[in-house]
This record gives sequence, structure tokens and C-alpha cells, in this order.
Amino acid sequence: MKKKKQSLIKMNRQLSRRWGPANSAFRDYNKEIREENKGNDDAEDKKNKELAKPSKGYLKIQKNHAKLERRIARQRETTYHQMTAEIVKQANFIGVETLYVKNMMKKADRPEVQKIITETLDNVGCLNRRVKCVVYVVR
Repeated sequence: MKKKKQSLIKMNRQLSRRWGPANSAFRDYNKEIREENKGNDDAEDKKNKELAKPSKGYLKIQKNHAKLERRIARQRETTYHQMTAEIVKQANFIGVETLYVKNMMKKADRPEVQKIITETLDNVGCLNRRVKCVVYVVR
């Protein structure tokens, strides 16, 4: 996975150096052409310049970049499926509960209970205080 990420970084660098949309000079050139052509409404006017096209090398790298991104996404998806399949195989009971933290804080009349709730959420790593989904796995 680390090797693939390094390849992505390398391809991004190559894309930014080639003549294509990732290159700032290419974008500036096309912007100038659009501004020049803006005043000319005559479609038959041969003086209108066409927008620059990306180089073949740029298109080749872009295609490989997209392929590598798809490969990484599939690998990540496979890992998630394997993890969830393993949990399901080992568990006798799986329960999913949605907790509304806002309501829990309102109903907690004592400050020490509110403190326990906030500490628990911080330990779990919950940044969103609105909804927390809890999964119970009984083996």
C-alpha cells in the first residue's frame, strides 16, 4: 500500500509538470484564449484560437493514475469486507444502536454524568456530538 501511495505522489508530480490541466501554465494559456474568444461571437470566424489540448504523455499518466486509484480503492474495499466478514463469523449477536448525544446531555441532570459522557466520547474519538452509532458484538 505504501508503494502505491508513493507511486500516486510521483504521478501527481509528473502530471503537474506535463502540458495538461494539472499544469498552471496550461490553465493560464487556456484562460487567455477563452478571454480572447469571448468577444468574438461569430462561430465562422477562423481567427478564433482553439483551446490547448493536453499532451499524449499527460493523458497516458492520467490514465495510469486513475487505474492506480481504482486499484487502491478496490483493495481498501476488500479489506473492509474481510474485516466485517470476520466479525460476523465470530459473533453470535451483533447489535447496532444510534445514540443521540444531544438528548443524553439534556437528560443527564447531574454534571458528573455529563462529564462521564463527554470523557467517554473523547476516549472513543467521536468528534461529532450529534449522533453516535455503537456496535455491540457478543461472542
